[in-house]
Formats: sequence, C-alpha cells, structure tokens
Amino acid sequence: MEVEVIADEACLCGEGPIWHAEEQRLYWQDSSTGRLFRFDPAAHKHEQVLKTDYIGATTVQADGSLLVFGRGCGVWRFHEGQLTTVREPMPGESRFNDVAADPMGRVFAGSMPIDDPDAPGKHNRLGRLYLFDTDLTCRVVEENLGCANGIGFSLDRKTMYYVDSPAYQIYAYGYDINSGDISARRTLAPVDAPLIPDGLTVDENGCVWLACWEGGCVKQYAPDGALMQTINLPTPLTTSVMFGGKDLDELYVTSAGGSDKDSRGPHAGALFRIRPGVRGRPENLSRLGLT
Repeated sequence: MEVEVIADEACLCGEGPIWHAEEQRLYWQDSSTGRLFRFDPAAHKHEQVLKTDYIGATTVQADGSLLVFGRGCGVWRFHEGQLTTVREPMPGESRFNDVAADPMGRVFAGSMPIDDPDAPGKHNRLGRLYLFDTDLTCRVVEENLGCANGIGFSLDRKTMYYVDSPAYQIYAYGYDINSGDISARRTLAPVDAPLIPDGLTVDENGCVWLACWEGGCVKQYAPDGALMQTINLPTPLTTSVMFGGKDLDELYVTSAGGSDKDSRGPHAGALFRIRPGVRGRPENLSRLGLT
C-alpha cells in the first residue's frame, strides 16, 4: 500500500489531524511548537495558519471555526486568523493532549498528568478525562490516566473508544448519548510493547484505526477488537490518524521526531496519506458556546 508524504514540516510532535468538511481541508498541528497547519488536497498545497505556545488538539465547530484545546486546559476559538478565549485555563491544570466531539456537540478532552517539580519522572496527580457540555460547563468523567489519547465512537453511538497510552490498551466504554455519561470500561484490544497506542479514528464499517508511537505503523481493528491489518510507515513515531478527502477515502497520518531525522528517518515529523480502500465517516462537530 502506497504511503505518500504530503507535508514535511519536521514537526517535533505532529498531532491531531482533523478533516474540515465545509472547507474540504485537513488541519493538523505541531503540538510542541504551537504551529497549526492546513492542507488543501484540491490545490495540493499546505500552509501554516497559526503560531501559539502549545496546541493539544482541535475540533471543528458547527459554525465552521476551530476550537483549540491547549495549555492549562484552556479552550480558544480560531476563526479567520484570530484566536479568542472561549474558556480560561483551569488553575493548577496541566494541558490537554487529545479531544473529540461527541454526537451531540459536547467534547471529551483528556488532560496530562501534573508533574512533581521536585521529583523527576513522578507526578503530583495523574491525568483526567473531562466532558465539556455545549454551555461550556465541564466535569471530570475519568481520573488517574497516564496519557490521554485517541477518542472515538461506535457506529451505533453506544460505545466510546479511548486510549490511555501507558496502559497499552484501547478501551471501550458504554456511552449514553443523552447524558454523555460513560460506564463499564472494558478492553477492546491490547497493544504489545514496545508499540504505544496513540490517536485513533473509526471508519464507515465501525473499525478502529490506531496510530502506534514507537511502532511506525497504523493498525486496523474490527469492532470486536480483532486485528485486521497493519500498515507500516517510514518513521517510528506515528501519532494520530484521520480520514479525509472529498469521499473520505484518504487516511492521513501525523508523526513526530522532526528534530532527530538522523535516527527517526528523513520523513520524521511529516504528514502522510494512505488510500486504504475503505472510507471514514464525517467527524462530529463541536457546539461549545453555540446557541
């Protein structure tokens, strides 16, 4: 299967590919450097559209703007080149790492652990999974998380998938679309070290596509968790995946390691594209703060 290099910005931590259906463009970011990019497949061009201090993840709002989830677990709106505050950072919080809108426009957002400044490698508190409602209120729905990553939903909207990377698991929760509540966590699929599960998306058949950090690959899992295939990429730090393109038949993959191409490969930190012969489905739009 051909793997195309679409844009090589040598990202330190390329992340968060998201397809903007209205614009027919793909957005992604270098989280560490706070650079936000977008790619226009029709024009075969990409550009940097924002530079800020840090970007954990983004969602596409129902009004066409982007929400930026960043440092201190704050939320900002990006529209026509301008960044405005939607929700101030939370006192004492760390940063968001991965987020996803649910079918009702709420947003699940995972925070990173809070490090202990006096004990390298130790944490004062592990990460949390927050749920933002459309009125911008938020609540903690899961705690004691090592590294919040990929979030997605089953076709029947009764299951939410979630990755906690240090646990080497893709989890599946019961999901209540009316309340946003999650329950009864189980393992959908384990991931064997040294591969580390990272970002994910769900295709039109309900299969889960997972990027593997230190694995240089994308794995496709059936809805029951059975491994269907592995697609290798030319760099080890693959971080996240998203279907895009006019027919949602293009799989975009982000990667990290752009500062160390000697050991991580000449395309470390690039954005890749694969045509896997299956389509994705439209991503949920967030509706935070919208009436």
